[in-house]
Amino acid sequence: MSQREQFRCCRYYGGGAEDYGPEVSKTLLGKLARYAPDRAFDTVHVKIELDCDLKRRRASGTCRTTLRALAAKARRVELRAAGMKILSIKEGDRTLAFKHKKDRLSFRLSQSLHQGEETAITVRYSIRSPKCGLHFSPADKKGPATQMWSQGQPEDAHYWFPCHDVPGEKATTEVVARVPKGFVAASNGELHERRQEGGKDVFHWRMDYPHSLYLVCLSVGRFTEIKDKWEDVPVVYYAQKGREEDAKRGFSKTVAAMDILSRKLGVRYPYPRYAQVAASEFPGGMENTTCTTQTDACLVTQEAALDTDLDLLVSHELAHHWFGDLLTCRDWSHAWLNEGFATYCEMIFTEEDKGRDEADLELEFNRRNYIHEDSSKYRRPIVSNRYRYPWVIFDRHLYEKGGWVLHMLRAELGETDWWNSLRHYLQKHRNKSVETADLIIAIEEATGRNLRLFFDQWVFKAGHPSYDVRYAYNPKKKSASLIVRQTHGVSDKVALFDCRVVIRFTGKGGRWTKEFTERVKDEKKTFSYKLPGEPAMVEFDADHTILKSLTMHKPHSIWLEELKNAQTGISRARASWKVARWGGVGTVAALERSVHKDAYWGTAAQSAKALGSIRTEEAFSALKRLLSVKHPKIRHSVVGAISGSGHPDAAKILAPFIGRDKSLQVKAEAIRALGLSRDPKWVGKIKSQLKQKSYWDTLSGAAVNALQSLKDDRHLPLLQKIAKTGSYPLRVHAMRAVASFYEVKPSVLNFLCETALSKDERVALQAIQTLGKLGDPKALDTLEKARKDAHDTRVKSYSEEAIARIKKEAVV
Repeated sequence: MSQREQFRCCRYYGGGAEDYGPEVSKTLLGKLARYAPDRAFDTVHVKIELDCDLKRRRASGTCRTTLRALAAKARRVELRAAGMKILSIKEGDRTLAFKHKKDRLSFRLSQSLHQGEETAITVRYSIRSPKCGLHFSPADKKGPATQMWSQGQPEDAHYWFPCHDVPGEKATTEVVARVPKGFVAASNGELHERRQEGGKDVFHWRMDYPHSLYLVCLSVGRFTEIKDKWEDVPVVYYAQKGREEDAKRGFSKTVAAMDILSRKLGVRYPYPRYAQVAASEFPGGMENTTCTTQTDACLVTQEAALDTDLDLLVSHELAHHWFGDLLTCRDWSHAWLNEGFATYCEMIFTEEDKGRDEADLELEFNRRNYIHEDSSKYRRPIVSNRYRYPWVIFDRHLYEKGGWVLHMLRAELGETDWWNSLRHYLQKHRNKSVETADLIIAIEEATGRNLRLFFDQWVFKAGHPSYDVRYAYNPKKKSASLIVRQTHGVSDKVALFDCRVVIRFTGKGGRWTKEFTERVKDEKKTFSYKLPGEPAMVEFDADHTILKSLTMHKPHSIWLEELKNAQTGISRARASWKVARWGGVGTVAALERSVHKDAYWGTAAQSAKALGSIRTEEAFSALKRLLSVKHPKIRHSVVGAISGSGHPDAAKILAPFIGRDKSLQVKAEAIRALGLSRDPKWVGKIKSQLKQKSYWDTLSGAAVNALQSLKDDRHLPLLQKIAKTGSYPLRVHAMRAVASFYEVKPSVLNFLCETALSKDERVALQAIQTLGKLGDPKALDTLEKARKDAHDTRVKSYSEEAIARIKKEAVV
């Protein structure tokens, strides 16, 4: 998983690149449709009072829930409560009898309620060594914890307080946390009171806006509060003491994002406060209302800040405060209304903050990720209620395709209608739960547009169009033609798509431009155009507003021109690879020129990578000349191209960059180059980097990668030691390195099986995924144990996926 992938919203990634087949897909998606349960009561208010014992990794307290009857003569209450001991239940002064079996807590009120009547019940409970819901850090070590945090999404809130744990259940909340002296407790809403009581510090938080119960949170640690402000809204960052400046760097775009999203969406940030907590061992980001929990990777060091930021994560979790918190999906089958919108808001923020080319680049990464999952793992509609566990559908279809659907919707509506639709949708459903039909109706109300066909095609049905486009020009008639085929066809079980496509022709030197909008809906169709002359550039879906696979046939001369002069950076970047594939006379010079001259670093970086794919001395010499480029992200790509070139001089050329370059990413790439050389003379240099302290173990992780590349099993004991005792990022690198020796040292399977049962969920998931890729049936007992013992449904999902993959390979 790339660094880009590590630091994203909490989600499910699953296995690797192989074709999964129907057995694995059925394991993940299941066969039966899932529906939200019936409710006899609505949750009105929840007050949690929790005594947090970090020394003994325990918590105990009460949860007082105000219920309003939805049904006539409602009396029987059923809540979910798992991983806890229920001590008593009271309604007022009356003690109620109850049954607690597995995760179901049921009891009868003292009397039936009429529809609309309210009552309050108080559950007293205790939690010891929680397996889910609450997390004590460090997880893999015994003794006192240094931090504690909650995680409720998708359905884990009931592991730390009894509740009706479904996304559509909204209530106002209070959290009263008693924590050891010197610790800070952060939660939703505003701090109502802070006091000392019995040698402990007490934090009383109140959230006066209804929000979904999976968004209720609590984070406890020896945090420093860094205060900021957007207009009249307090903005706070919680970080480990001593990391204040790192927190400021990591969260530096928060206020700008609040301003941009409030202005663009037409609805002001909807809450009285916004906080972010950099929590140890937290896997990504979680949009808990007004108090987002973030990975501690958000604590960005000064050295790393040169070419690393977490602005996408920061903007994504903030965007959820409109899409996910203010408006919440009614059930998980419509979760794209949370995650698709938050993903696209990353693009909205990026486009405003860093420019259109940067936003296009992120969209392209998202396109590739979705298409990879669609082609190699499974294909499903975005809205689907068939899944084994809710975590499974927090996938590329939900995030990346969901974001792309909104990008296409924006192009379909046009700017004015797009923003008016979003504003109306947000205002109409404020503080409510929604499903996709609500969005469709809101658009129709705001614009008069009936887009049910659009949603049927892109949201309620699966797949995407694959186009094969062939260009030809007739100089006698001064006419151009495009033969467009939809190639996904019946064999892929996807119907033909009906899309409006912008086709752009540009004359030499940009002297003229002609644009045509065509409705492409047939399996094959030829489009012909009269032009002022032969075009120098020909672009199909010129502004990249359709989620698609595209094979474009046109002369090399056109790709060369587009590399130099296409309007968008993503068009120029795509052209770089087509130019490199030809590899003829002038190719190296054209790509080198692109790296030096292109106005956008992303295009220049792609040109450097494309140049690296040309394995000639001429290309290698050009890459050496490009090592002097100033932009660190471009330089990183150049170093990577040299590193992966296989040239015998690559390691010697790049070794000096380990000590002298200012960029961590460049240094890391140079370290990896030493390993790729397979030359044992570099072992000492590589091992010296294992001791280097750097952001997210960038340098030591690269050293582990380098040792892996040497393919020398004498380094295996060291790699196993690192995989067992290192910090999390380093352990992941080492675990993959250990697994790479499986073919020559099958005994590493035992080590990976042991690691798969780690108490640190992040480590366990990586080990489980690795075992699935290895495909050895000897791992099945461990994977079955991990699945059976897990309360966390992500661990269950990864385990079941790995089991299904191994069994599939055993049959084959």
